Amino acid sequence: MERRVCSRPTALTTRKPISRTTGRADRASRGFRTRDIRDSGGTLALGSDWPIAPYDARAIMADAQLRRPAGTPDVDPIGPAQTLTARMALEGYTTHAAAAAGQAAVAGRIAVGMHADLTAFAVDPLTAPPDELADAPVLLTVVAGGVGHRTA
Repeated sequence: MERRVCSRPTALTTRKPISRTTGRADRASRGFRTRDIRDSGGTLALGSDWPIAPYDARAIMADAQLRRPAGTPDVDPIGPAQTLTARMALEGYTTHAAAAAGQAAVAGRIAVGMHADLTAFAVDPLTAPPDELADAPVLLTVVAGGVGHRTA
């Protein structure tokens, strides 16, 4: 059975999670099973609940790796066994997002014949600490092959 899931890590980290407001850590530990989905071979697209939760992909990828809000090292992670690797978080916005949308043949990768949509950060999202990624400058955004943003 094919599994496709869209998860919103900032919904877990930006609102007052049930475990922090009611002491029901057991309930929070069963939610947002992102790592279990990936480890079982499922497709995991990442996104947001904007305008209810932040939409910035950098913060969402960081939160998926940290299971706490980026920039808050004093906050305990919720369900730390469910953290994603940096590669898994990036795939949640690229190859897995395209697959979940049924667009894997034309999107999600940088390759000849694919849609030319990409964002370049000032840090490598695969090696930068998640807290640093969340605030990294965006150097370039390309949409449909056209430059939408470029840092001078």
